Amino acid sequence: MLTKGFKDNLSSWFEIAARHEGDLRITTWVPVRDDLRGADGALRLAALTFAVDSAVGMSAGFSALPNWVVTTDIDLRIFADARVGPVRTEAHTLRAGRSQVLAEARLYDEGQGDLLVGHATANHGALSPENGAPLELFPVGEILRQSSSHAGVRPQMSDTFGARVVEPGIVELDMVDNARNPWGILHGCLHTLLAEDAARSLVDGRITGVSIRFMAPVRVGPARAHATLLASSAGSVTVRVEVRDPGAHDRLGSLALITVHPEANVR
Repeated sequence: MLTKGFKDNLSSWFEIAARHEGDLRITTWVPVRDDLRGADGALRLAALTFAVDSAVGMSAGFSALPNWVVTTDIDLRIFADARVGPVRTEAHTLRAGRSQVLAEARLYDEGQGDLLVGHATANHGALSPENGAPLELFPVGEILRQSSSHAGVRPQMSDTFGARVVEPGIVELDMVDNARNPWGILHGCLHTLLAEDAARSLVDGRITGVSIRFMAPVRVGPARAHATLLASSAGSVTVRVEVRDPGAHDRLGSLALITVHPEANVR
């Protein structure tokens, strides 16, 4: 049974499944489909971030009931490529305060013998939604499965959501319906998609981590990511990416730092 709020556009597109383990612990699964892979065949950073955000968001949200939470930052370290799937994310709440909730997650590739793919922490701000919590606490052991009505060949993730490289370091995305979350603003996962594409337009290679802070909603659009090379050391490059809303006085929506181990020269 799907509860209110779980069946949003992005959850349907990812075909996420979630199980309540009890004690504010949540397990989710996302597939490793061809349209979610990067050019190297591994699950994209944006897809991994969606897996994290969904799992920690439910755990943190349940800890805040009857209120709910919004994600304020995610720090994800990537240890190995997810190539087979599904990717299982195990999340739990570390600390639940009145105004802030901290949650932690580990990601495993079940198709590679439960290979540890990554580790993440995420902070959340507690709030009182006007229409109540978007997701009701579901019974321990019950699995919510979000199936997709999509048929046929799926375009690549960037094409699906209309992310386009304007020039090296600049990527834009129009605020169409499938880019918005249930509150009508840009999905957090798509902030990461923009940041990932903008970073890769400057330097190619294996991404081993992202820290992203969400500061304001992107609502009008087009959402625009601007990437700059921040530093290079010990064989890695750090790329700084701002995501802004030009239609709302160029408001800063998020700031990301992405770590890339180059396989090609900086462009």
